[in-house]
Amino acid sequence: MKIYGKDGRELHEAWNGDPTAYKGISIPGYPNFYCCYGPNTNIVINGSIIFFSECEVRYILCCIALLIKNNGIQLDVKQQAHDEYNGWIEAGTAAMAWGQSNVSTWYKNEKGKITQNWPFSMLAFWQQTRRPDPDAYDIR
Repeated sequence: MKIYGKDGRELHEAWNGDPTAYKGISIPGYPNFYCCYGPNTNIVINGSIIFFSECEVRYILCCIALLIKNNGIQLDVKQQAHDEYNGWIEAGTAAMAWGQSNVSTWYKNEKGKITQNWPFSMLAFWQQTRRPDPDAYDIR
């Protein structure tokens, strides 16, 4: 499947093997596009992927409600919010056994980055996906 953003860039080409998304759900430059089971939302140790999916769907519905409430036609996550969030994810991943720089693991891509695992608790994912922060998005 090919997904094109507002600048005409195809998503997989834009990611270039290093997928990232704000909260694993929203990608800058791809307004009104949302991921379920997106980057860094795979659980490794325990929990339920169904729970994660439910959190993601609730978050997406809240994004749509935010768009409607603001009479908008586009909801696009800001690059700064995306980058800060993914810095937090990378720091969390680095603290996990599979994220250590000297550990060889199949979780790491060719560039040594982990783009699929969620490094925190299920509670943390639930808390961050309860509702979107309007300041993290451009609403048009």
